[in-house]
Amino acid sequence: APPEWQGLEGALDDLENLRASLDLSVAYIKNYELDKCEILLGRYALPACRARGLPWIAKALQDYATLRMKQNRQAEAMLLLEDLESMLPPHPIMLHNLGLAYNSLRMHDKAMMAFEQAVALKNGEMAYDDYWNIGITLNHTKRHRDAFVQLIRALELAPSDPKVDDVTLAKLNSNIGSCLDRKSTRLNSS
Repeated sequence: APPEWQGLEGALDDLENLRASLDLSVAYIKNYELDKCEILLGRYALPACRARGLPWIAKALQDYATLRMKQNRQAEAMLLLEDLESMLPPHPIMLHNLGLAYNSLRMHDKAMMAFEQAVALKNGEMAYDDYWNIGITLNHTKRHRDAFVQLIRALELAPSDPKVDDVTLAKLNSNIGSCLDRKSTRLNSS
């Protein structure tokens, strides 16, 4: 069973403990210890961050939305991100995550608006993942030719990003294959 931490509420009054609990919750998410994260973040850290206000609540809501996405609870993640969006000025990372939530809920027009706004906030500078997200959204909306162009550009740029690993490249190539498969299926059925 997930751990029960006696007295953690009081310990989180100390800022270093609260910071550590947020760091630990992210480590739980990255290692798919989602039940432990749910207890630590949902029951203890999130309420402590709400009581403290900004910037604490922003970090906690972002992490909790990430947890919800990992739990395949995208509708709840979207609500958390929209709550966060109402508290803060627009930020590219927040809009990127909101776009991912919208895309997963088949709200592709809203996803595209979020991705485009994120790029606009970066003075129009697009990284590989911006091309990737826009390409996926275009593919979902059956604009396969436009999607293919965006996904190929993402693939060209991805190796220059130090965070890109073989798994990421495999996912990107899979999206390109999916785009081509849908495009050829559409042409063959015409």
